[in-house]
Amino acid sequence: MTRQDAATRTWTELTRGCRVFALATASASGSWSTPLFFAAAPSGFTLYFITSPASRHSREARRDPRGAGSVWRVPRELNALHGAQFQGRIVALRGISATAARDCYLRRHPAAARHLAAATRERFFAFEIDWVKVTDNRLGFGWKEVLRRPIDTPPAPPAQPAKKRKT
Repeated sequence: MTRQDAATRTWTELTRGCRVFALATASASGSWSTPLFFAAAPSGFTLYFITSPASRHSREARRDPRGAGSVWRVPRELNALHGAQFQGRIVALRGISATAARDCYLRRHPAAARHLAAATRERFFAFEIDWVKVTDNRLGFGWKEVLRRPIDTPPAPPAQPAKKRKT
């Protein structure tokens, strides 16, 4: 198995096995990190999440869509640590993109359906990952490998403006 294959296997294991990632944004007032539940698109290079557009990380992403994140498994032993750090861009979703994200998210988190039915402010977002550094101590202490978004994996389309209702 190549290093890229091993890193891809660990990355897939993380995106399928973990439910929360840490999203980091930044602005003139400083950096910010927040934990968010997510669901990974089949490509593994898009993470869908829900949050309020009024949240600090949403406001910062509107000003600068660049972000960073991390996901990890919490082991009992140091030599079992495995996780990933990644960077990309945060995209607000609407229309068909939001519907696809919702479907993916609810397959992963079915209990969220009740929350989403009552929520009026939360929106779906995509974290479009361009670069991932996988760390997997199970493969050797300090083992690391970088993955990049495959060229044939398109990012989420930009949000479409909301259509105006006819009155």
